[in-house]
Amino acid sequence: MAGSAGGGMATRDSVLHCFQQANQRMAGLPVHNPALQVEVRGVQPLAMQDGVLIAVLITPWCMNLILLRQAGAEPWQGFYTGLERDLALPCGPVRFVVGDDGNGGFYQMCSLFSPMDDFPDHGMAQEVADETLKAVLTPPAGVEVQHDVPVTEPAPDAGAEPEGVSRRGLLRGWRREDL
Repeated sequence: MAGSAGGGMATRDSVLHCFQQANQRMAGLPVHNPALQVEVRGVQPLAMQDGVLIAVLITPWCMNLILLRQAGAEPWQGFYTGLERDLALPCGPVRFVVGDDGNGGFYQMCSLFSPMDDFPDHGMAQEVADETLKAVLTPPAGVEVQHDVPVTEPAPDAGAEPEGVSRRGLLRGWRREDL
């Protein structure tokens, strides 16, 4: 069930199928780049997270990092569509959003590009996906990568003062002094 808390596991194929169906519905929309196709690329184990696979999802409207559970791994528990989770990757901390493959299987995604207008063909999107995945999995020089770092929910900073007006507030005509 989409949107319910649970521990279903999305697979590469179920995510691919879900986005291929969405591709049919997206065709013809201004954000849809017809030169691109849906592909899950570079699937590999994420060494720092036991039982987790990382890959890049290419679609005609976006490119995302995705996380999946390996076959035989325990399903993620307590997940629901839209849950935001932070993960320490070799490149640094990355925020992922939980998605549902339409069959109750959860995956996590992080937006890389959207829309995909700057990609003239699928080959270029594949090259960028490959290089991006390589960069995400490469730590900065001199940084030691920690393994089995838990995925955590972002902690609200209750004492933090707002830095400025939010986008929503700006559109409503708010100013910093109105806060």
